[in-house]
Amino acid sequence: MCSSRRTWPDEYLATVGVFDGLHPGHRAILSPLLKASRRTGLPAVLFTFHPRPVTIFAPETPPDELTPAPRKWRILAEAGIDRVTVLRFSREFARVEPEEFLTKVLGAGDGLRGLWIGYDFRFGHRKRGDWEMIESAAKRFGFEAHRVDAVVREGGPISSSRIRQSLREGRIAEAARLLGRWPDIEGIVVPGRGQGAKLLVATANLSLPEGQCLPGLGVYAGQAEWEGTYRPAVMNLGRRPSFTDGETVVPEVHILDFHGDLRDRRLMFRLRERLRDERKFFDINELVDQVGRDIADVRRLAIKWGESESGLAPGPDCC
Repeated sequence: MCSSRRTWPDEYLATVGVFDGLHPGHRAILSPLLKASRRTGLPAVLFTFHPRPVTIFAPETPPDELTPAPRKWRILAEAGIDRVTVLRFSREFARVEPEEFLTKVLGAGDGLRGLWIGYDFRFGHRKRGDWEMIESAAKRFGFEAHRVDAVVREGGPISSSRIRQSLREGRIAEAARLLGRWPDIEGIVVPGRGQGAKLLVATANLSLPEGQCLPGLGVYAGQAEWEGTYRPAVMNLGRRPSFTDGETVVPEVHILDFHGDLRDRRLMFRLRERLRDERKFFDINELVDQVGRDIADVRRLAIKWGESESGLAPGPDCC
Protein backbone atom coordinates (compact mmCIF):
# COMPACT_ATOMS: atom_id res chain seq x y z
CA MET A 1 0.00 0.00 0.00
CA CYS A 2 2.89 2.40 0.72
CA SER A 3 5.17 3.79 -1.92
CA SER A 4 7.91 6.40 -2.35
CA ARG A 5 7.83 6.22 -6.18
CA ARG A 6 5.64 7.94 -8.76
CA THR A 7 3.83 4.81 -9.92
CA TRP A 8 0.20 5.84 -9.32
CA PRO A 9 -2.61 5.83 -11.92
CA ASP A 10 -3.02 8.45 -14.66
CA GLU A 11 -5.68 10.38 -12.73
CA TYR A 12 -6.29 10.54 -8.99
CA LEU A 13 -7.54 12.61 -6.06
CA ALA A 14 -5.20 13.42 -3.20
CA THR A 15 -4.51 14.88 0.20
CA VAL A 16 -1.23 15.60 1.96
CA GLY A 17 -0.16 15.81 5.60
CA VAL A 18 1.24 13.89 8.54
CA PHE A 19 -2.16 12.58 9.74
CA ASP A 20 -0.81 11.33 13.07
CA GLY A 21 -3.69 9.99 15.12
CA LEU A 22 -6.25 10.17 12.31
CA HIS A 23 -8.40 12.30 14.59
CA PRO A 24 -11.67 14.11 13.66
CA GLY A 25 -9.74 16.99 12.07
CA HIS A 26 -8.06 14.50 9.76
CA ARG A 27 -11.34 12.68 9.13
CA ALA A 28 -12.91 15.97 8.06
CA ILE A 29 -10.34 15.99 5.23
CA LEU A 30 -10.49 12.30 4.39
CA SER A 31 -14.28 12.00 4.33
CA PRO A 32 -14.96 14.36 1.36
CA LEU A 33 -11.90 12.97 -0.45
CA LEU A 34 -13.26 9.43 -0.15
CA LYS A 35 -16.77 10.50 -1.15
CA ALA A 36 -15.37 12.18 -4.27
CA SER A 37 -13.30 9.09 -5.00
CA ARG A 38 -16.39 6.87 -4.87
CA ARG A 39 -18.41 9.32 -6.97
CA THR A 40 -15.81 9.77 -9.72
CA GLY A 41 -14.16 6.36 -9.63
CA LEU A 42 -10.75 8.02 -9.27
CA PRO A 43 -8.39 6.51 -6.69
CA ALA A 44 -7.71 8.36 -3.42
CA VAL A 45 -4.00 8.96 -2.78
CA LEU A 46 -2.62 10.16 0.54
CA PHE A 47 0.83 11.79 0.62
CA THR A 48 2.53 11.77 3.98
CA PHE A 49 5.97 12.45 5.45
CA HIS A 50 8.53 10.30 7.23
CA PRO A 51 9.98 11.29 9.56
CA ARG A 52 7.61 13.96 10.83
CA PRO A 53 8.93 17.41 9.83
CA VAL A 54 8.99 18.54 13.47
CA THR A 55 11.62 15.90 14.31
CA ILE A 56 13.95 17.40 11.67
CA PHE A 57 13.59 21.03 12.67
CA ALA A 58 13.22 20.39 16.42
CA PRO A 59 15.23 17.20 17.09
CA GLU A 60 14.66 17.57 20.82
CA THR A 61 10.98 16.80 20.19
CA PRO A 62 10.17 13.23 21.28
CA PRO A 63 9.39 11.03 18.25
CA ASP A 64 6.12 9.95 19.81
CA GLU A 65 3.46 8.97 17.31
CA LEU A 66 -0.18 8.37 18.15
CA THR A 67 -0.44 5.99 15.18
CA PRO A 68 2.91 4.46 14.21
CA ALA A 69 3.17 3.32 10.61
CA PRO A 70 1.70 -0.23 10.80
CA ARG A 71 -1.41 0.96 12.64
CA LYS A 72 -1.84 4.03 10.44
CA TRP A 73 -1.62 2.08 7.17
CA ARG A 74 -4.20 -0.43 8.37
CA ILE A 75 -6.70 2.26 9.43
CA LEU A 76 -6.27 4.12 6.15
CA ALA A 77 -6.74 0.95 4.10
CA GLU A 78 -9.88 0.05 6.05
CA ALA A 79 -11.20 3.59 5.49
CA GLY A 80 -10.81 3.27 1.71
CA ILE A 81 -7.59 5.11 0.87
CA ASP A 82 -6.22 3.42 -2.26
CA ARG A 83 -2.58 4.42 -1.95
CA VAL A 84 -0.24 5.98 0.59
CA THR A 85 2.85 7.65 -0.82
CA VAL A 86 5.53 8.23 1.80
CA LEU A 87 7.74 11.27 1.18
CA ARG A 88 11.14 11.04 2.84
CA PHE A 89 11.41 14.31 4.75
CA SER A 90 14.79 15.98 5.22
CA ARG A 91 16.27 19.48 5.30
CA GLU A 92 17.00 19.11 1.61
CA PHE A 93 13.39 18.14 0.91
CA ALA A 94 12.23 21.16 2.92
CA ARG A 95 14.06 23.44 0.46
CA VAL A 96 11.82 22.37 -2.45
CA GLU A 97 10.06 25.45 -3.84
CA PRO A 98 6.25 25.52 -3.37
CA GLU A 99 5.38 25.25 -7.07
CA GLU A 100 7.85 22.42 -7.54
CA PHE A 101 6.19 20.65 -4.61
CA LEU A 102 2.80 20.99 -6.27
CA THR A 103 3.95 19.84 -9.70
CA LYS A 104 6.75 17.33 -9.12
CA VAL A 105 5.58 15.87 -5.82
CA LEU A 106 1.77 16.08 -5.87
CA GLY A 107 1.40 15.88 -9.64
CA ALA A 108 -0.31 19.19 -10.48
CA GLY A 109 -0.35 19.45 -14.26
CA ASP A 110 -0.08 15.67 -14.50
CA GLY A 111 -2.53 13.22 -12.91
CA LEU A 112 -3.83 15.28 -9.98
CA ARG A 113 -7.55 16.01 -10.40
CA GLY A 114 -8.50 17.09 -6.88
CA LEU A 115 -6.65 18.14 -3.72
CA TRP A 116 -8.01 18.37 -0.15
CA ILE A 117 -5.91 20.14 2.51
CA GLY A 118 -6.31 21.24 6.12
CA TYR A 119 -7.00 24.85 7.08
CA ASP A 120 -3.42 25.49 8.26
CA PHE A 121 -1.44 23.56 5.63
CA ARG A 122 1.75 25.32 4.50
CA PHE A 123 4.36 23.81 2.22
CA GLY A 124 7.57 24.32 0.31
CA HIS A 125 10.72 26.31 1.12
CA ARG A 126 10.25 28.41 4.27
CA LYS A 127 6.56 27.42 4.16
CA ARG A 128 5.88 29.99 1.46
CA GLY A 129 3.22 27.78 -0.10
CA ASP A 130 -0.28 28.64 1.10
CA TRP A 131 -3.93 28.31 0.15
CA GLU A 132 -3.82 31.23 -2.27
CA MET A 133 -0.98 29.54 -4.17
CA ILE A 134 -2.94 26.28 -4.32
CA GLU A 135 -6.03 28.11 -5.62
CA SER A 136 -3.96 29.76 -8.33
CA ALA A 137 -2.29 26.46 -9.28
CA ALA A 138 -5.67 24.72 -9.43
CA LYS A 139 -6.87 27.19 -12.07
CA ARG A 140 -3.66 26.93 -14.09
CA PHE A 141 -3.24 23.15 -13.94
CA GLY A 142 -6.88 22.11 -13.98
CA PHE A 143 -7.57 20.41 -10.65
CA GLU A 144 -10.13 21.08 -7.94
CA ALA A 145 -8.85 22.47 -4.65
CA HIS A 146 -10.63 22.18 -1.30
CA ARG A 147 -9.59 23.66 2.03
CA VAL A 148 -11.19 22.07 5.09
CA ASP A 149 -11.92 24.12 8.22
CA ALA A 150 -10.60 23.19 11.64
CA VAL A 151 -12.66 20.87 13.81
CA VAL A 152 -13.05 22.64 17.15
CA ARG A 153 -13.58 20.76 20.36
CA GLU A 154 -13.24 21.74 24.02
CA GLY A 155 -12.09 25.29 23.35
CA GLY A 156 -9.78 24.91 20.38
CA PRO A 157 -8.92 23.12 17.15
CA ILE A 158 -8.29 19.41 17.55
CA SER A 159 -4.61 18.66 16.99
CA SER A 160 -2.28 15.72 17.42
CA SER A 161 -0.21 17.71 19.91
CA ARG A 162 -3.23 18.30 22.17
CA ILE A 163 -4.05 14.60 22.09
CA ARG A 164 -0.45 13.61 22.90
CA GLN A 165 -0.42 15.93 25.89
CA SER A 166 -3.66 14.50 27.27
CA LEU A 167 -2.41 10.96 26.76
CA ARG A 168 1.00 11.57 28.36
CA GLU A 169 -0.73 12.97 31.42
CA GLY A 170 -3.03 9.97 31.71
CA ARG A 171 -6.23 11.86 30.86
CA ILE A 172 -7.71 9.03 28.84
CA ALA A 173 -11.29 10.28 28.52
CA GLU A 174 -10.07 13.68 27.34
CA ALA A 175 -7.70 12.11 24.82
CA ALA A 176 -10.57 9.92 23.57
CA ARG A 177 -12.89 12.89 23.11
CA LEU A 178 -10.26 14.69 21.03
CA LEU A 179 -9.17 11.59 19.13
CA GLY A 180 -12.72 10.48 18.33
CA ARG A 181 -12.01 6.94 19.50
CA TRP A 182 -10.37 5.31 22.48
CA PRO A 183 -6.57 5.66 22.30
CA ASP A 184 -4.58 2.48 21.89
CA ILE A 185 -1.10 1.07 21.76
CA GLU A 186 -0.14 -1.87 19.61
CA GLY A 187 2.82 -4.21 19.52
CA ILE A 188 4.06 -7.76 19.16
CA VAL A 189 3.80 -10.12 22.13
CA VAL A 190 7.27 -11.16 23.29
CA PRO A 191 8.42 -13.50 26.09
CA GLY A 192 8.81 -11.94 29.52
CA ARG A 193 10.77 -13.14 32.55
CA GLY A 194 7.85 -15.19 33.82
CA GLN A 195 7.90 -13.62 37.28
CA GLY A 196 4.35 -12.28 36.97
CA ALA A 197 2.91 -15.60 35.88
CA LYS A 198 4.56 -17.42 38.78
CA LEU A 199 3.61 -14.97 41.50
CA LEU A 200 0.62 -13.04 40.16
CA VAL A 201 -1.11 -13.47 36.80
CA ALA A 202 0.03 -14.25 33.26
CA THR A 203 0.79 -11.20 31.13
CA ALA A 204 1.51 -10.47 27.48
CA ASN A 205 4.57 -8.25 27.23
CA LEU A 206 4.47 -5.96 24.21
CA SER A 207 7.35 -4.92 21.98
CA LEU A 208 6.19 -1.56 20.64
CA PRO A 209 7.08 0.27 17.42
CA GLU A 210 9.83 2.83 17.81
CA GLY A 211 8.38 6.23 18.59
CA GLN A 212 5.03 5.06 19.97
CA CYS A 213 3.37 7.79 22.07
CA LEU A 214 2.66 6.32 25.50
CA PRO A 215 0.35 7.38 28.29
CA GLY A 216 1.79 8.28 31.66
CA LEU A 217 3.20 5.38 33.64
CA GLY A 218 0.56 3.54 35.62
CA VAL A 219 -2.11 0.86 35.55
CA TYR A 220 -4.91 1.05 32.99
CA ALA A 221 -8.23 -0.67 32.36
CA GLY A 222 -9.01 -1.43 28.75
CA GLN A 223 -9.57 -3.99 26.04
CA ALA A 224 -7.07 -6.28 24.36
CA GLU A 225 -7.62 -7.11 20.69
CA TRP A 226 -5.95 -9.71 18.50
CA GLU A 227 -7.22 -11.21 15.26
CA GLY A 228 -10.62 -9.58 15.75
CA THR A 229 -11.11 -10.88 19.30
CA TYR A 230 -11.74 -8.35 22.10
CA ARG A 231 -11.34 -9.12 25.80
CA PRO A 232 -11.32 -6.95 28.94
CA ALA A 233 -7.75 -6.47 30.12
CA VAL A 234 -5.55 -4.57 32.52
CA MET A 235 -2.20 -3.09 31.56
CA ASN A 236 0.70 -2.11 33.77
CA LEU A 237 2.88 0.39 31.96
CA GLY A 238 6.05 1.00 33.88
CA ARG A 239 9.45 -0.11 35.07
CA ARG A 240 8.25 -2.98 37.29
CA PRO A 241 9.74 -1.46 40.50
CA SER A 242 8.61 -4.39 42.65
CA PHE A 243 10.79 -6.77 40.60
CA THR A 244 13.59 -4.70 39.02
CA ASP A 245 15.41 -1.39 39.26
CA GLY A 246 15.57 -1.05 35.50
CA GLU A 247 14.80 2.03 33.43
CA THR A 248 13.07 0.26 30.54
CA VAL A 249 9.35 0.93 30.29
CA VAL A 250 7.43 -2.30 29.69
CA PRO A 251 3.73 -2.64 28.81
CA GLU A 252 2.38 -5.81 30.47
CA VAL A 253 -1.17 -6.79 29.56
CA HIS A 254 -3.23 -9.29 31.54
CA ILE A 255 -6.28 -10.50 29.59
CA LEU A 256 -9.14 -11.52 31.84
CA ASP A 257 -10.27 -15.14 31.59
CA PHE A 258 -7.78 -16.00 28.84
CA HIS A 259 -5.27 -18.84 29.02
CA GLY A 260 -3.86 -19.10 25.48
CA ASP A 261 -0.43 -18.35 24.04
CA LEU A 262 -0.16 -15.10 22.09
CA ARG A 263 3.61 -14.98 21.58
CA ASP A 264 4.69 -13.40 18.28
CA ARG A 265 1.17 -12.15 17.56
CA ARG A 266 0.05 -8.56 17.10
CA LEU A 267 -1.91 -7.31 20.11
CA MET A 268 -3.59 -3.96 20.60
CA PHE A 269 -4.54 -2.53 23.99
CA ARG A 270 -7.32 0.02 23.87
CA LEU A 271 -7.12 2.32 26.88
CA ARG A 272 -10.42 3.03 28.62
CA GLU A 273 -9.54 4.29 32.10
CA ARG A 274 -6.52 5.00 34.26
CA LEU A 275 -6.78 3.02 37.48
CA ARG A 276 -3.76 4.15 39.48
CA ASP A 277 -0.10 5.11 39.50
CA GLU A 278 2.57 2.46 39.35
CA ARG A 279 4.12 1.93 42.76
CA LYS A 280 6.70 -0.27 44.42
CA PHE A 281 5.43 -2.97 46.77
CA PHE A 282 7.80 -4.32 49.42
CA ASP A 283 5.39 -7.06 50.49
CA ILE A 284 4.47 -9.58 47.80
CA ASN A 285 1.12 -10.29 49.47
CA GLU A 286 0.25 -6.61 49.29
CA LEU A 287 1.10 -6.67 45.56
CA VAL A 288 -1.07 -9.76 45.00
CA ASP A 289 -3.98 -8.08 46.77
CA GLN A 290 -3.61 -4.92 44.67
CA VAL A 291 -3.48 -6.85 41.40
CA GLY A 292 -6.66 -8.66 42.45
CA ARG A 293 -8.35 -5.31 43.06
CA ASP A 294 -7.18 -4.02 39.66
CA ILE A 295 -8.67 -7.06 37.92
CA ALA A 296 -11.92 -6.66 39.84
CA ASP A 297 -12.07 -3.00 38.77
CA VAL A 298 -11.64 -3.95 35.11
CA ARG A 299 -14.31 -6.63 35.38
CA ARG A 300 -16.73 -4.10 36.86
CA LEU A 301 -15.94 -1.44 34.25
CA ALA A 302 -16.13 -3.87 31.33
CA ILE A 303 -19.84 -4.45 31.88
CA LYS A 304 -20.61 -1.09 30.22
CA TRP A 305 -18.06 -1.37 27.37
CA GLY A 306 -18.87 -2.23 23.77
CA GLU A 307 -16.77 -4.52 21.63
CA SER A 308 -16.58 -2.90 18.19
CA GLU A 309 -13.50 -1.29 16.62
CA SER A 310 -14.05 2.39 15.91
CA GLY A 311 -11.64 2.79 12.99
CA LEU A 312 -11.89 6.18 11.30
CA ALA A 313 -15.56 6.68 12.16
CA PRO A 314 -16.62 7.00 15.81
CA GLY A 315 -18.12 3.74 16.89
CA PRO A 316 -20.73 3.13 19.58
CA ASP A 317 -18.04 2.85 22.23
CA CYS A 318 -16.37 6.20 21.47
CA CYS A 319 -16.57 9.22 23.68
